Amino acid sequence: MASMGWNNLVKNRDVPSYGASGAIYSVVSLLACVAPKATFQLYGIIPIPAWLAVTGIFAYDTYSAMYDKVRPN
Repeated sequence: MASMGWNNLVKNRDVPSYGASGAIYSVVSLLACVAPKATFQLYGIIPIPAWLAVTGIFAYDTYSAMYDKVRPN
């Protein structure tokens, strides 16, 4: 919902929203809130705490939403 609102408000274009990614974000965020010291394996070899992984995911998603380059046709 937030991505659709952002795209309609700022970019004035209709962009499809994918429901599965929102569900994954919510489950991962819940895990980070419940067990912030749990570890995720980045690339299968680098252990990082859950709170850092979720912060990185949301920072990347926010950056992508704000600075997404649209290619002209």
